[in-house]
Amino acid sequence: MRLKKSILTGFLVLFILCFAANASQNKSDDIPLALRIILNDAYRNFDRQEYKKAIETLDIFRTGGKNGFDHYLVDFSLGNAWLHLNNPSRAVPFYESAIAKNRDFSAAWLNLARCRYDLSQFKKAAEAFEKGYETSSPKQGETLYYAAASYFSDGNASKTVEVMERLFKNHPEDIRPEWKETLVNAYLAVKENKKALVFMEELVTQFTGEKKLQWQETILYHYLSMNMQKKALRMADQLSETYPLEPKWWKALAHIHLSMDHHREALAAMTIYGYLQPYNEREKILMAELSLMAGVPSKAVTYYESLQAQTSQSEIIVKIVQSYQMMNQPEQALKWAEKGLLQAKSSELMMQKATLLYELRQYEKSIQTFESFINEKKGDIGLAWLMIGFAAAQDNNLDKAVIAFENASKFERHQKTAISHLEQMRNIKSSAFHQGNLP
Repeated sequence: MRLKKSILTGFLVLFILCFAANASQNKSDDIPLALRIILNDAYRNFDRQEYKKAIETLDIFRTGGKNGFDHYLVDFSLGNAWLHLNNPSRAVPFYESAIAKNRDFSAAWLNLARCRYDLSQFKKAAEAFEKGYETSSPKQGETLYYAAASYFSDGNASKTVEVMERLFKNHPEDIRPEWKETLVNAYLAVKENKKALVFMEELVTQFTGEKKLQWQETILYHYLSMNMQKKALRMADQLSETYPLEPKWWKALAHIHLSMDHHREALAAMTIYGYLQPYNEREKILMAELSLMAGVPSKAVTYYESLQAQTSQSEIIVKIVQSYQMMNQPEQALKWAEKGLLQAKSSELMMQKATLLYELRQYEKSIQTFESFINEKKGDIGLAWLMIGFAAAQDNNLDKAVIAFENASKFERHQKTAISHLEQMRNIKSSAFHQGNLP
């Protein structure tokens, strides 16, 4: 952040023009008559913008050995002349000389601060502003603000905060919105986000138009980053109501609802977003997933199928299969699973296909597909053996069912279920044997 030079100029030129004129006319000051005459002559040249003439006049007086030649006002006036000539580096030594002779000379401190800032010597500028504040009467809050802003330009956010807090304490009646902005930036730089947020919320009430909107967006971001979902939701609701044709507020509202597990509300907000701006691929995926989470699989299928037309990713087909399963359309789900497996190998699709064949009572095909899944050695193999056991039992293939449940029992996750059904199979086989139904 850089200070606005126009603001600095307006602030400091006031001291350049007014102080010396008043000092030269103040009879109570211990100013020799010869010096008053020289100062009046110099400042008449100032009025005519003949600064080099003023410098010549003051230099002759300063080096002439006359009474008053080493007065601090001579140095101050020479500094002013060089500053008017946009030569701050030449002005600095004269202001420093004036201050050495009069440590409480506030105007010299302030003009020195201006020079230091123009020379990008921000730390020295800040320190000079602070001295200007301490030596001035009455004290101006604006001077402290320039000190804080100079520290910030120097990259010293902690010192900026220190000076700004002093400013807000000592001059509460002078506080301006732009000063609060500086303090917010300093707080954020030192990771005091909660303190920054207090002033952000104040700034929203003090600005209108684009400026207000910028701060609302900033606040919304910080609410989300600080896990303040309820406040974020109120802000996003307000923004979407105030600017209903702005897509980003509806998208923000959707993401906030999603973070709070409000799936239907998130889907509604994203639907409105889609009316205002076409979905990209990631947004179509989000819409599809939201539709599934909100219990609207038919809508999810629409988005997933449009995505599948653009890409052959098996992950998309897996979602399509899931959607049709949720819609109780196993035949359609099976068609998509088989289509996906023709495009690329996928253990997940193979598991889906096997499960769907089981649901459709095509037990022999289901068993074959589960066995292919096991051979891939990926995914939940224990579950596959368990499902083979169920399919074999339904197909009255008790021997195969026993072998499958024995294999499933080796997997801790499915052990209890497998052992339970294994005992049932053995009991059924035993009963059938005693009844003469088995060889």
